[in-house]
Amino acid sequence: MTAKTNVHKVNTTNFKEHLTASTYKKYKPRARTINIRCTEISGFYIRVLPSGLKTYMVNGRLKGSGKQKYPKIGSCSIVPFEEARAIARDYLFKLSQGVDPTVEEKKDIALRLTLEKAFEDYIEDIKDHLQKKSVDDYRRSIKLYLEPLKNMAIGEITVQDVRNWWRKTKKRRSDDIALMCAGVVIDEYISEEVLEKNSFKLAKLSKSVKKTIKPLGEVEQHIPMNQLDTYVSAMGKCWESLGYSMRDLVLFCLLTGKRLGESKNIKWKDVNFDEGVIKIEKLNTKKKKPDYVPMTPYLLLLLTKRETKYLERSKDKKITPNEYVFWSNSKQGVPVNDPTKCLKNIWSAIPDKDKFELEKGNHITMHDIRRTVSTASAELGLEIKDISSILAHSKKNITQKYIQLSMDYKREKLIQVQQYINTQSNEGILLMLNEYYDGEHVIDPQPVESMKKSYREENKHWFNS
Repeated sequence: MTAKTNVHKVNTTNFKEHLTASTYKKYKPRARTINIRCTEISGFYIRVLPSGLKTYMVNGRLKGSGKQKYPKIGSCSIVPFEEARAIARDYLFKLSQGVDPTVEEKKDIALRLTLEKAFEDYIEDIKDHLQKKSVDDYRRSIKLYLEPLKNMAIGEITVQDVRNWWRKTKKRRSDDIALMCAGVVIDEYISEEVLEKNSFKLAKLSKSVKKTIKPLGEVEQHIPMNQLDTYVSAMGKCWESLGYSMRDLVLFCLLTGKRLGESKNIKWKDVNFDEGVIKIEKLNTKKKKPDYVPMTPYLLLLLTKRETKYLERSKDKKITPNEYVFWSNSKQGVPVNDPTKCLKNIWSAIPDKDKFELEKGNHITMHDIRRTVSTASAELGLEIKDISSILAHSKKNITQKYIQLSMDYKREKLIQVQQYINTQSNEGILLMLNEYYDGEHVIDPQPVESMKKSYREENKHWFNS
């Protein structure tokens, strides 16, 4: 019970009293937060939460106007009263001068917080709300591409520092992603008023940086057409040592240009051998409209071989049949996951003297393979609408939105691309199909003129009897 001579009750949650070192001990927590305000220093008070936490606080307006600010000084049981009172006077003076003590403290933190630590904090906040690839991009950026900036305090990184860093990079797409990621991370501290400017975004606007950033649509790393023979030969050399689901997936993507994530999730119910169509569910699109891939003789050989293995596995009572076309051998009921090891083995199978220069990384990736199909399509002279249809680009111009390509037409164009890739590989693709997928040894499949019969029945002559 507080002494009546010392306490002035303002309302049910606010009291006024001459604060001392022992004042906070006299008040017990209630159902609602109570404030014991100092009669000596206006704006200095003790806050008692229902949980029992008691804290020295300050409230005031910047230069006496605007919204109230509530800088926290610290726990009453930890911060000595005399120190709390001195801090309160300092905070109140700063507020009267238009300085927010909370923001000032954050700025002090910014002078000690390294870019690497800022990245780690940001990744921790976003990891459950973004796709794994985006989170991996942030981690890869700070680990590999932001030296020496990552060891600098975020409050000390200048626009010139960023420009100097960019000048020394190889101007690859990975460097651009690192620049973008850093800009996003720093924006978090701008929004919290810890920093006043984003040096990374300002640097990106400068001509020396802006003019050297590659456009997003620009074709980057792929297998050059004159090196397809080398790469496909390496595939053939190590084919038997690779996991057959993963290697078949790599070949499927090389024959179609489809994305890894969408291709690996194809299920047997999506493969229609009678109609000659493969349905691919689109990922990360608003409309979720499927992509229908026309079956070609090359794909028919590949998928029929996989179906044969699937039926053989289904007879084994110890193995649960997998609904995915490219199933995992290590886990039941799921598709294959990461093709990195398979792709590295293919690259390693290329003799050192025949290896072509890579723009980035240490092997050809699945997206590089997708760009290879795009390059082959362009070299064939296909129109943009045809290339877009083959690759199933999510962004199309207004004219293309109204173009509905028939499946036969798409099939013809895809076969042309596959034959071109086969020719550039010195018949290497067809040799692999013959060797590992029961293909004929005589003739390259040609476009199919009629679809009256089952696609498989129509093309049964491409298989060994």
